[in-house]
Amino acid sequence: SLLIGVGLILLMALTGNADAIDFSNIQDDAAVPAGDLFGPNTIGQTFVFYHPNLHSIHVRWVASADLAYSNESQIILHLRLANTTIDHVTASIPLSKLLHNNFAIFSFPPIPDSHNQSFYFFLDAAQANITRGSISVWASGEDIYPDGALLLNDIRTDRDLAFRAYYQPDPATLVETALRSLVTKLGA
Repeated sequence: SLLIGVGLILLMALTGNADAIDFSNIQDDAAVPAGDLFGPNTIGQTFVFYHPNLHSIHVRWVASADLAYSNESQIILHLRLANTTIDHVTASIPLSKLLHNNFAIFSFPPIPDSHNQSFYFFLDAAQANITRGSISVWASGEDIYPDGALLLNDIRTDRDLAFRAYYQPDPATLVETALRSLVTKLGA
């Protein structure tokens, strides 16, 4: 089964379908809802990314049990370099993909020069068309993430969103990781 796992890693490396998490950008504390996301309100997070090829951000949702919305409803993620006002990329997901207490994935083309860059993303519900209920994102109860902060309507708070950031490793890195894993397992 180890060889099958290594083979799958190599296959992903060769097809470009690999996904890796930046372990410095895992903030899983879900103590309180960040605030209602509707209309002109935005919920965002600043962070520093430590790898090239940033390509997805996952956020953990709070959805009320009575949530209702139109079929074309979407949430948009705007990703910017820190201290800029121009979107570097945007990504959207249908509101139907948001499940209470689960992560939803916003994917975009890999950003090659994301290594050691400061970013800011915010969520926009202007196209959500919510007719009943509410949505939010889980946040920490205090500032526990050292490389950024939660922003509500562009105002910094002393909390952090529950989020994760992923990158697309290059094939050479995946092959090296797979071979290192194989050598470690065979040596044990």
